[in-house]
Amino acid sequence: MEKNTTIRAEIEKYIQSEGISMQCFADASKVNPGTLSGILNRNPPRPISVNQLDLITEAMGLEEGALFEMYVDECFVHSLPHWRRLRPFLLRCSELNKLDCIRSVLGYLMDDLSNIPAIFETAEEMFENVRYEASMLLYDCVIESEKYTHSERLAISYFRIFQVQIKDNKRNLKAAVQFHLYRSRLPETYALEGLHMLSQVFASKMQWSEMEMYADELRELAQALYRNRNRFGDEHLELLKPLVYYYAQGHLLKASCYEFQGRYEESKQWIEGMQI
Repeated sequence: MEKNTTIRAEIEKYIQSEGISMQCFADASKVNPGTLSGILNRNPPRPISVNQLDLITEAMGLEEGALFEMYVDECFVHSLPHWRRLRPFLLRCSELNKLDCIRSVLGYLMDDLSNIPAIFETAEEMFENVRYEASMLLYDCVIESEKYTHSERLAISYFRIFQVQIKDNKRNLKAAVQFHLYRSRLPETYALEGLHMLSQVFASKMQWSEMEMYADELRELAQALYRNRNRFGDEHLELLKPLVYYYAQGHLLKASCYEFQGRYEESKQWIEGMQI
């Protein structure tokens, strides 16, 4: 495919090479003939949706995402991007692992801080759909651009990156240290899980004082939430795991910390005293 060409030029070249009419191509691609005419004949061309781009790509016999680089250049570089088209495109890129296209789009978005909430929401959707590599690019963008250091959005971004990197022994300590400063700014939904993850990472590094500190925070937060639940009910709690799990883990981690240091009697006391 030639450099500096356009999607419109590629479609016209295909129609000509195949010796078919625009109507025939519209039928093959299932793109409305009027829409296709607007794409090919209007000046400026009618904007193409991601779904239409996929249909056109398939009809031309190209690999999925083959026209995405052109799409970035035509739709997001030389014109003001709109989230109505941006979000579906970023999500589709995450499905096809077109990370360079995501990087290109984000590079043009970071100058406008009003885009940060939408970038974060899209990152969350990618994360929920297990598109971790793509979501990390968006979370990094939020971290780099978020101007409010006490932002919950910023804390969750660090938490998500930590979640992805916790199993990577080469990167999990760095991710833990970065997340450490933001652990108290997380909503309750994630705070307990974050503390549990921190204690696990420092346990794996045999850094017992840090492990014990996070185990204490985990146990104390779980206990405080349990008492609040008894007072106000648990409707407001949407935890990743049951509350009792986190409380028990706080005790077990505390006991393990003493056991690894050869302080067996203290370890035993924490196992026996596992009461809320």
